[in-house]
Amino acid sequence: MKTRLLYFLLVFNVFFFSKINAQVAAPILRCVSVTSPTSTTLSWIIPPDPSGLFTQYQIWTSPTGVGFSLAGTVNSYAQTTFVHVPSNTSSQSYYYYVVTISSAGTATSTPSDTLKSIFLNMTGASVNGVASLNWNAMHTPLLLTSSATYTLSREYPTGTWTTIYTGNKLNYKDTIYRCKVFYNYKVEISDASGCTSVSNIKGDTCKNIQPPPIIIVDSVSVNASGQVVMGWQPSSSLDVDSYVIFFSQTVLD
Repeated sequence: MKTRLLYFLLVFNVFFFSKINAQVAAPILRCVSVTSPTSTTLSWIIPPDPSGLFTQYQIWTSPTGVGFSLAGTVNSYAQTTFVHVPSNTSSQSYYYYVVTISSAGTATSTPSDTLKSIFLNMTGASVNGVASLNWNAMHTPLLLTSSATYTLSREYPTGTWTTIYTGNKLNYKDTIYRCKVFYNYKVEISDASGCTSVSNIKGDTCKNIQPPPIIIVDSVSVNASGQVVMGWQPSSSLDVDSYVIFFSQTVLD
């Protein structure tokens, strides 16, 4: 009888303490998307939890990559997104990682990969006629599931976004060809899981200081009425709205 009791207690202790010490891995953090000047959405893939040990996800953040603070918690195991509401996503990046709390709060997973929201910076557009755009990588090196290329888009007119660059660089120079125009820009990178990381939107009044190309006059003739008829190809500059014609008159003796 004593042997059977000892065996029961041994089995119970092994089961009980293994249950207490068991933990669920962190979710696989895949995307960080700046959805407004004051909000960022994180997307992840949930970890396996066959024993039902999940308690909550904890989302940690830092504007500098050190000194992380708790941004919030998610108590639903099946939830795959979280919206963080910092005060200034339009002026800086934020770092994020997620951990899983399990076994009734007694176990904490190792952190997920740390991802950094993409911050797009823009200079020069209102000064020298070239918008110098640069942005940071979300993770170095890129996640294995990330696209190999970034997509840079420009908004004009309002509500219409046009892709102006696709590639693996972290910078781009956009020469302004309109006399004066307000452009918004954003950067995106997709993930194989289906989510997309999106930067803040950066905009400014852009000015064209580039002179239009020289017009080549390809024909000059005099018609039957004695009028001079000139011909040329239209300018390739987008902001040309008129042509000014000069002439010089020579009086023959």
